[in-house]
Amino acid sequence: MANSPEDKSKNQVNDSIYALIGDNPQRVIVGKDINVIEVLGSTVRKWVAWLLLGVLVVFGIAMASVIPGNIYSVLPTATPLPLPTATQTPSPTPLPTLTPAPTPRSPAEAALYEYLLAIMSGRFTEAANMISLYSLPIMRMTKEQASADIAAEASLGKKLVDYQVVQVQVLEEGKTERFRLVKHYDNLGEKISEDETVTMHKDDDGVWRINTSGLVDHRQVLKNTVEVEGISIYSTIVFRLERSMEVQFKMSSPSGNIHWNSKLVASCDFDAFSRTGDFNSEHEIIELDGFFETYPTTCHLPRFFEAPDDMTAIRRIANEGELSLTLAIPIEYQE
Repeated sequence: MANSPEDKSKNQVNDSIYALIGDNPQRVIVGKDINVIEVLGSTVRKWVAWLLLGVLVVFGIAMASVIPGNIYSVLPTATPLPLPTATQTPSPTPLPTLTPAPTPRSPAEAALYEYLLAIMSGRFTEAANMISLYSLPIMRMTKEQASADIAAEASLGKKLVDYQVVQVQVLEEGKTERFRLVKHYDNLGEKISEDETVTMHKDDDGVWRINTSGLVDHRQVLKNTVEVEGISIYSTIVFRLERSMEVQFKMSSPSGNIHWNSKLVASCDFDAFSRTGDFNSEHEIIELDGFFETYPTTCHLPRFFEAPDDMTAIRRIANEGELSLTLAIPIEYQE
C-alpha cells in the first residue's frame, strides 16, 4: 500500500532525526508518538555542551600559557635578604718604618760604616779596635791612645750624628780605599757639617779597618846615599797622608853636627813636576802640603852644611853665602 502524505512526512522527520542523532533504535521509534522538538532540543543541547567544553579547554590552554607571566608580574617582589659577610679582623697598626742603613758598596765601606756607627753610639773602645793594625805602629800610637782621643773629642760636646759618602777612590784594589765624607755633628746644640777624607786598609788578617791620624799609606825607600861636603844623606821612608806627604831622611857627618836654617825650602819631583815644602830640621822630614796621587822620585835639599862647633864660624859661613848647598836625592822604592 502506498504511503500516504502523512506517512511520508513522518519518514522525512525520521530521516532528519537519524541524521542528527544517529542510528539509535532505543531512542527513536518510527510510528510512535514522538516530540520532534524535544529530540532536536536535546541533541542541540548536547552539541552546545560539547562545544562549550571545547571552548573552555582551548581557553584554559591559552590562559595557562599567559597567566604565569602575569602572576609573577602582579605578585609583590620580595626584597632579597643580604648575604652574611665574614667578620673582618681589624689590622694591627703598622710599625714605623725605620730608615735603613746605607747599603755598603764594598767590604771597605761596610767596615767604615761599622766604625762610624760605634762612634755615634759612644762605643769608643770598640771603635778603637777597628783602627788598622797597619797604621798604629807607623803613627806611633796604641789602641788605648786612639780610644782616648776619640772619647776626648766627644767629651767636648761635638757628637757625630750622621754622614754621607760623596766620593770613593780605590788606591790599591783589595788593599787601600779612600772615602771622602760629609760628617754631620751636633756641637752643643748647633748643627755643623764638615768634609773629611779617611782611608780604609785591609790588614794582613783580611779585615778592613780605618787608618789613624790621616795616614793613607807609605812606601819604604831603597838606601841611596849621597855625600857632599862630608855630609852623608839618604831617604828612608815616604808617608802619604790625607793632607800632606812626608819624606824622611837620615843624615850624618864625621863631626856629628849638621846645621841648617830653621826654615828651609825643599822641593820634590813627582814624575816630571815639582812641589815645594818646608824642611823640618828636627825630624829631618820634608813636609809637602796636599794629597799626592804619586810618590816623589827625587828630592832637592838646599842650604845645609856640616857645622863647626864655633858659632862665630857658623855666622861667618852664613854671611859669606857658603850655606848654599843643594843635594838632589834620588828616591827608589822597595817592591
